[in-house]
Amino acid sequence: MQDFIRRKNIENLTKQLAGGRLDAGQCRYAEKRLAEELATEKADELTNARAHKPVPDPAPC
Repeated sequence: MQDFIRRKNIENLTKQLAGGRLDAGQCRYAEKRLAEELATEKADELTNARAHKPVPDPAPC
């Protein structure tokens, strides 16, 4: 269940960043949250030897 929620968070944050509708503060927050989610996912993959499809890099704000 946690994996599903994390993947959805990553998808949503990536879409928000790519949409270009965030102000500077929102963009920084979204980038920080995305980095945290990706780091957690990477740690889980290394720990559990699971691999997911790659996540595209978000467009810079």
